[in-house]
Amino acid sequence: MEVSGLRHDAFLSAVRESGGPVRLSAAKTRIGLITGMTFAAVMPRRDYLRAHVVLRRRLRSARFLRIDRFQPYWVHVFEIHDEADLDDELRGWLRESYHVGTPS
Repeated sequence: MEVSGLRHDAFLSAVRESGGPVRLSAAKTRIGLITGMTFAAVMPRRDYLRAHVVLRRRLRSARFLRIDRFQPYWVHVFEIHDEADLDDELRGWLRESYHVGTPS
């Protein structure tokens, strides 16, 4: 699947590099990333990817479109328009989220 030059597998590669192996749960509108639980997801749009990470704390960044609270987690929603968006900040979110989803 390609979205205006950005392939969703670039996002999945960033996840694997930031955490490790994941299982994918493909649905009609999104691809969930799972270790012990779904810790992130990517939703392809026509010209970009919408994604979210699940964290145990609320982060502040202008890049988040919204942040939802689902006790005891915070779901941080953002967009990826090109591979430059897969920067160190985003990889840090992925790393933290991967550990949230990984069973102890």
